[in-house]
Amino acid sequence: MREQELTKIKKVLDNIYFHLTKDDFPFSLNDLEHKNFLEVMGLFKNINKNNDDEIKKLTKESELLFLKKEYSLCLTLLNRLIKIDPYEWKHYFNVSHALVKEKKYKEAVEYLTKSIYFNPNNSKLYSFRGQINRVINNYPQCINDLTKAIELNPNDSHLYKYRRLCYVDIMESKLAEADGLMEKKLLEFEKVKSNA
Repeated sequence: MREQELTKIKKVLDNIYFHLTKDDFPFSLNDLEHKNFLEVMGLFKNINKNNDDEIKKLTKESELLFLKKEYSLCLTLLNRLIKIDPYEWKHYFNVSHALVKEKKYKEAVEYLTKSIYFNPNNSKLYSFRGQINRVINNYPQCINDLTKAIELNPNDSHLYKYRRLCYVDIMESKLAEADGLMEKKLLEFEKVKSNA
């Protein structure tokens, strides 16, 4: 039983230990033999509470820096956020947004890919990555991303518009026309719905 408990603790720690500094961690892996799982998780909750406060502070500061168009400083804070909270998709998305503002499109695509990994059903992430792929002339990936976004959110006229523009760029007129018709149909539906 004790061995199973230690294995369980070690698995949890393997998932969190890599982004904490030794100063953040109140015990070493050797200390595990003297603590049970609930004690270890109690200690981690205290660390996590401190991290939650730090996350809120860094998030607010990075948002202000973004609004002030201080993207380099914003990126520094966002990367600190990722170090503290590496499983939050929004941090990666925000980094990608700041990178786009600095015209670092390939890096932005990499961060969006990480964001999608943690939130694979968010059509806006695929849409944004698709639009960036269009900017860097990666048309196959642009079409794949926008097609996935449409699968996730088939009633968003903007998604058809963005994919239509990609089809126009690669001179696929029939596909562009089909998306244009769908975009128009959805816009008319949205207009009728808003007037009702």
